[in-house]
Amino acid sequence: MKTRSKKSPFTSLAWSFLFIYLYYLATVSWVKMVWNHEDSDVFFARIKLLMSVTFFGSIFYIVGIYNWVGHNNVDPFFDLFIVVSLTYLGIGLMAYPFLQKR
Repeated sequence: MKTRSKKSPFTSLAWSFLFIYLYYLATVSWVKMVWNHEDSDVFFARIKLLMSVTFFGSIFYIVGIYNWVGHNNVDPFFDLFIVVSLTYLGIGLMAYPFLQKR
């Protein structure tokens, strides 16, 4: 019986970069909606800050919840994390085209 071959590392890398780029576009939209500034240096610094806080906060949340509530009770917390992340991406990506016209 033949098994399915594994995906190539290039495909995995391409999907990873696509997801990071979409997350970047959503972050740009959130900064423009909530925390906009006329100076471009301040604007890009806020984007970097928000992406860093989101990344490290996500890692802290995932590891912390697992250690805090244990293996058996972690599913609702991970589901909440996925819903919040998809909402962040969805609202940010939907608002992106409208905010570029300003």
